[in-house]
Amino acid sequence: MSETKNPPLQAFGFAIPITPAGRRIWPPQFKRFVLEKMDAGELTLDQIIKTCGVSRSYIYQWRMQAKGKPATAAEWRAKAHFAEIAIHEDEEPSFPEIALPAHITISGLIAEITLPRDYPVADLVQILRALKAMNTTGDVS
Repeated sequence: MSETKNPPLQAFGFAIPITPAGRRIWPPQFKRFVLEKMDAGELTLDQIIKTCGVSRSYIYQWRMQAKGKPATAAEWRAKAHFAEIAIHEDEEPSFPEIALPAHITISGLIAEITLPRDYPVADLVQILRALKAMNTTGDVS
């Protein structure tokens, strides 16, 4: 079975390579161009989707990557550093002995909170309880 070379996709003045399997390879300079044109109001999300045949979520991934944030599940897992924290109502919270980073970051679906590493534990517990309550009730008020 011979592999057929697919001609590149022409989009916004760029030639987007296509693998023999039909997968497009989006060059970083193309992604930057598209995001800059969207930010300037010169391109809409729908124009990019129609011209490139790319999904909306892919374009959002490009934006996250441009901001240096993880965009895929694999990137989130690679960035994640977790320490289990148990909160019991009848006792003071205790934390395992771990080397603390310069700051504490709490990431969720709608927000990311960055706190200094010496942030008061009691206040941190209150934030975690509020986030847990939001996750179970869906209430953001």
